[in-house]
Amino acid sequence: MLNIFKRLIFILRVIAIVIVFLILLTPVTLVGLPLPKNRRMTLVRPFWQFFNYFCLKFLFRVKVYHIDRRSESEKGYCGLFISNHQTITDIFLVGANHPVPALMKREILFIPFFGITAYSAGGIPVNRKNPESRKKALEECKTRLRGQFGIQTYPEGTRSKTDRPKEFSEIHAGLIFEAYDLQVPVTPISLNTLESVDPKTHLMRPKSLVGLLTSAPVHPKNFSSKEEFAKFCWQKVIDGYNEISNNPIMLANRLN
Repeated sequence: MLNIFKRLIFILRVIAIVIVFLILLTPVTLVGLPLPKNRRMTLVRPFWQFFNYFCLKFLFRVKVYHIDRRSESEKGYCGLFISNHQTITDIFLVGANHPVPALMKREILFIPFFGITAYSAGGIPVNRKNPESRKKALEECKTRLRGQFGIQTYPEGTRSKTDRPKEFSEIHAGLIFEAYDLQVPVTPISLNTLESVDPKTHLMRPKSLVGLLTSAPVHPKNFSSKEEFAKFCWQKVIDGYNEISNNPIMLANRLN
């Protein structure tokens, strides 16, 4: 009975989110779509960031503990942002704190309203089973890496089935290699959101604490090969995950 009530409350919150989405983002998306790409992303991104923040606070009702290791000047860097991937909350958590256009599954485009807005905000759709789609997405990513907005991706591809980031040998490091070739920085992001999900209902635990650690950007010029660079970047994600997971604030929340 309690689970049914929780699901009902969650459904009502989803409905409220949809209403806010339609009122806030749909008009901006429609205005932005005809505009040139950079102008469109400049217009839509702030609204997209606010929507992600609103989802975290109202739909999932989670608290965010963020450790940011970047200097003030580094917060203006673009380039490539990489992160581990645990739950659906990750998308909103990264989007609220780092409004960087993301490489996304093509299927997201077919989610009513949400898909076209994600695209309008700068998302790059890719069909991972289609070589031509992957090639086209890669070329667009290269263009973005050179530009003012950058790109964000989950090198693990899909959500990790364990509570830890995958090993380097298991990830897709292609975009990190491209960042090295283009000599643009990579910003590693470490997430701990798994414990905020109820294993029985698969819903977010209200008022749970999620952890986010943003490392300082890693610059290719300090490395002699792209393999060394990529391994270092991903190790920063793993190290950040270990740090945020063992942080006293996160541990205290876990015990409660």
